Amino acid sequence: MTDWRLRSPEELEQDIARTRADIDQNLTVLTDWMSREAIVDWAIQSLNRRGAGFITGMGRAVRDNPVPSLVLGAGFAWLVSASRWPPGGQRRIEPSAASHRDPHRPLGTV
Repeated sequence: MTDWRLRSPEELEQDIARTRADIDQNLTVLTDWMSREAIVDWAIQSLNRRGAGFITGMGRAVRDNPVPSLVLGAGFAWLVSASRWPPGGQRRIEPSAASHRDPHRPLGTV
């Protein structure tokens, strides 16, 4: 590499243009690699290559460790069912039921 002070302005401009073109090409390649389509394609290819091994390994893990698998399944089922509950996990009290409640009795008692 020569000293930049010994180069002409035209040479410096050409060098800058080459560097910009290299950066632009690298960014294009990185953008292509990180696009949604490329990531989905990679995931599908990975599952196709390792899918059978993954399922076999998961079946072996469930067979060898039934209690943690059962707890994990119960937690997942709870998560799915909880998503159907109203926010806060509280039931809505109908106005007719609320109007018959004794105002001097604490909530939650019969």
